[in-house]
Amino acid sequence: MAAALGVMWLQGATTGDAAGAMAALAGISAVRSAGFSTAELSETALKVNRLQSVLNLKAHPSTQMATTTARSMNVTSLSYTYPEASEPALCDATLSLTRGQIVAIVGANGAGKTTLVNCLLGHLQPSGGSVAIDGIDAASLEEHERLAFFGVLQQEYQRYEFTARACVGLGRSDEPSSQEVDAAMNQAHILHRFLDLPDGTDTQLGEQWPNGTGLSGGQWQRIALARVFVRNAPIWILDEPTSAIDAATEVRIFDSLLRDRSQRITIVVSHRAWTLRNMDKIYFMDSGTIAEEGTFDELVARGGRFTELFRSQVEDQPESAVDR
Repeated sequence: MAAALGVMWLQGATTGDAAGAMAALAGISAVRSAGFSTAELSETALKVNRLQSVLNLKAHPSTQMATTTARSMNVTSLSYTYPEASEPALCDATLSLTRGQIVAIVGANGAGKTTLVNCLLGHLQPSGGSVAIDGIDAASLEEHERLAFFGVLQQEYQRYEFTARACVGLGRSDEPSSQEVDAAMNQAHILHRFLDLPDGTDTQLGEQWPNGTGLSGGQWQRIALARVFVRNAPIWILDEPTSAIDAATEVRIFDSLLRDRSQRITIVVSHRAWTLRNMDKIYFMDSGTIAEEGTFDELVARGGRFTELFRSQVEDQPESAVDR
């Protein structure tokens, strides 16, 4: 503004010209400020609307516990098409799972794995087909009744900056005992991280807090896995449960899952070939359909799309401590 007034003075501008220029500059500033304010208001409105939708959610009973047993889960001709999509994301998927099995759902990105998982959980309502747990149509259950069957570790796991004990305890609606939390953390191979700290598993997580402790991505993922262990639901869905974990720890975790599978149905979504070798069954998805199914050796022997996708990994697999 000072420069503009100086130029005008050198050119012999009058006081009225100077006042007009200042008014124009003030107007530009006001319009610019109004633009920023409008953008900020729009952004805030979206957050307020989201908050309102959360506040309006139906509250579930606080006493809801994970169901203790599930003998079978049968998925029949499950299909789903996203709104405004021209092609189904999931088409005629059929799976049969029984207690004691550990199975894998694999496929390239966009093959329909996440859509299938969300339909199993009831997050998406399928356009066709059904999900039955112990012969009961899951669609007939209330949401909290259906979710009580599941323990879930999603690929984008949450990082709750509470104490380690409280963070693991979120897997249950009641308060698990110290022994249960320690056992779950030990199974997830994260307990040792806290044994030498002054507050042990009562250590505050998150470096932004006073005396808070930072964790690596893999350690946060193991905390999330410990929540699944402490919940101890009869059906586990583990979406890339070791994606951020080092290879040696990954081997130990999968060995634990294989050893302790007898009392639950375990579903693993994975992109790593070596984790699939000891699966009871593999469902290979392609373009929304289950294109192949069988054991690892059976699928490799067929030389189909499964082999093409995992060819580069088949020869480079860490040795597992568990031999079926």
